[in-house]
Amino acid sequence: MKIIIFLVSISLFGAGVSLSFLNQVSGAIATYGAGVLTLIFAFLSEFKTFKGLGIEAELLDKKIEEADDLISRLRNISIPLAEMLLSSTARMGRIGTIMPRRQKYDLLKKIEDELRQCGVTDKQLETTKMDWHYYNLFDLSSPAFDVINEYNRKHKKKINDELNEFGKTSITPERRSDHDELCERNRMVYEDKKRFDAVHQSRSNGFLDETILNFVSESIVFTKEEKQEILNEIDDSLKDIKFYIDNQEFRRPDVWFDENEEY
Repeated sequence: MKIIIFLVSISLFGAGVSLSFLNQVSGAIATYGAGVLTLIFAFLSEFKTFKGLGIEAELLDKKIEEADDLISRLRNISIPLAEMLLSSTARMGRIGTIMPRRQKYDLLKKIEDELRQCGVTDKQLETTKMDWHYYNLFDLSSPAFDVINEYNRKHKKKINDELNEFGKTSITPERRSDHDELCERNRMVYEDKKRFDAVHQSRSNGFLDETILNFVSESIVFTKEEKQEILNEIDDSLKDIKFYIDNQEFRRPDVWFDENEEY
């Protein structure tokens, strides 16, 4: 019977993963929870006292060493399960789902508290929060990338307008060099856009604020004046990113949790 219950538990975890990929976040979380409960029942006979998730059970007379080993194994299982759960939580409010940032944050704290009560260390907790940090930094940096993208778009539009003017008449040998120069500038604008899109999507974001700063400063498209304008406009965003990287918390929570204000 224990084996059957254990297999049911594994099936529930698998179903939870499938639901996560289908962006059925609420269903995935419920399925993970059912899997955890089923796993507990699979090992229920091992317990004398167990309290958690609203369940209490009693331990039969077995060696303390066996009980400690079982608790350790259950704790180790809880870490990858927590990673799946927090990954689903991080995706809430995206791609067809709706969940306010404040609610997601409160849910994260509740999950962390429950895991700490199970003996999971802060270091182990951090390993489960990779997606949580990635999506937060992605959203924190989006305003900065929106500003950069807008300046890039203006350059692209100007170049396209000039190229369209060339297209209205034949390109004479005297005008060939001007046309080629425009084509080269167009290529540079495209390459610039491609680079900062890659930075925005990258999961190597431990130095994201510095990366954005260096990208703007070293851009081959923006003028010196434009670079200074951009840095002035994204200053708060860079500070927010730096603060989050250093502290894993939000510098301006009142702004972050205000769903009606663009962050």
